[in-house]
This record gives sequence, C-alpha cells and structure tokens, in this order.
Amino acid sequence: VNISKSMKDRIYLKDISMVRIIVTNTGTFDAYNIHISDGLNGKFELKSDSLLEWDIPLLKPGQDWSTTYSAKPLEANIDGFTIPTANASFLVNNKRYNVSSPENKVIVNGPKIILNKTVNKETVNIGEFITVNVTIRNAGNIGTRIDVRDTLPDNVSLGEGVLSLADWSEPGSVQGFGYTILMSKEGKIELPSVVSNYTDVEYKGTVRAVISSDRPTIIVIDPKKVTHSPTPENTSTPEATIVIPGFEGILM
Repeated sequence: VNISKSMKDRIYLKDISMVRIIVTNTGTFDAYNIHISDGLNGKFELKSDSLLEWDIPLLKPGQDWSTTYSAKPLEANIDGFTIPTANASFLVNNKRYNVSSPENKVIVNGPKIILNKTVNKETVNIGEFITVNVTIRNAGNIGTRIDVRDTLPDNVSLGEGVLSLADWSEPGSVQGFGYTILMSKEGKIELPSVVSNYTDVEYKGTVRAVISSDRPTIIVIDPKKVTHSPTPENTSTPEATIVIPGFEGILM
C-alpha cells in the first residue's frame, strides 16, 4: 500500500489551497482496516469540515481511494512551510503495516509584517520621560499598505511624537516611529501591544490584524518615598594603651 499527499508548492497568502490524499494498493493481497491520519502545519487554517482521519474497510489489489480538503495559509513564508506527512496503517494477512507520504514544502507569497516595540528605560521616576520606539518590518516578498497604531494605558501621557503610521511597506523594508511618554503614578505598568492592519496581497484580499508580541514593562518609582539608610555610628571602644613601668621612654 502506498500513500501520497499533494498540494500546490507555491501559493499566495490570499489563496485557499486544495490538499489531495491518495491511497493505492500496489500489492497482490487485500488490505484491510486501513486507517489514514493527516496533520496540518500550524501556520495553515483548515477550511473543510474534516477531522483529518479516515477509515477504509478494504482495498483490493490495484484499487485506490482518495479524498480532498482545503486549507488557507495564515502568514507568508518565502522559504516554505513544511507540510506534515499523511500516514496509513493497514492489515495484510493479519499483520499490521504502516506507511507515510513524502514530506513536502509550500512557499507562501505575500507580505509578512513583523512588529517590535521597545523602551529605552525599564525603571524610571515619576515625571521622567521614557522613549518608545516601534519598528515595522516586511519579511515577505510582496508590498502592502500598512496602518500601524499604538495606544497608551491609564496614567500615562504623551510627551512628543506620534502613535501611528500609515504607509506603503516594500518587501524587505524596515520602517518605524517613536514618541516619549510620562508616567504620573508609581507601580508596574505594562504597555499595550502595537496593532497593524494590512492587506494580504497589495491592495487586494482581506484585511489582517497583527498584534505585536512585545509588551514592555516599566517600573515607576516615586522618589519622595525612597528612604536612604542612615550611616551607622562608630560605637567601638578605643583601644587602651598599657604602659609597663620602666618602659615609658619606648612609647615616646
């Protein structure tokens, strides 16, 4: 028994791709109780109503069985995603056998927006400015229109700069913006993630939302509440000088 799994080796981010599995009995004996299991790369979304498992009671020599399902990529990858193998388990002459399909790769063309958010200080005093920098990198192979927006949490005010960027992002380009913020309350503050909206392929396709994995944390200190430890007093007793009669001149 042989099993094969196929799909297009080059697709676009907006595409829904068809996956086909074929099981063929190439031997000279009947194959019974054939169980087929498949898997999906985590960067793909299953678009068919399927558990990706099937059972075939019998395949006679020369017979084949096939099925299809559809999947959609969730992000671009110009190096290609590895597509998991499909596996078949079956009985021949009451003996259990297992076979797998060859491993494939699929290149997904499209923009791939990666966001990064950093701060120049992790601990500050109330009233002290912090600089926030946001970088936007297109790691894909197609340009796209981006709309990047940042927000401020409570008790944080904007000093200078802007909180957004709307622009065209070329493949391989790095863009960004920065601003300063001021904290008015002590404690631990976690800054929100940056959100970018962009289209799948140039101006076409659905709008996708990307949330930055960076959520910088800042510790804000009230300097008025910082206590300094007093310098300890010298309470040690001075050493006494013992003079032995007859040796007074030695100590002079």
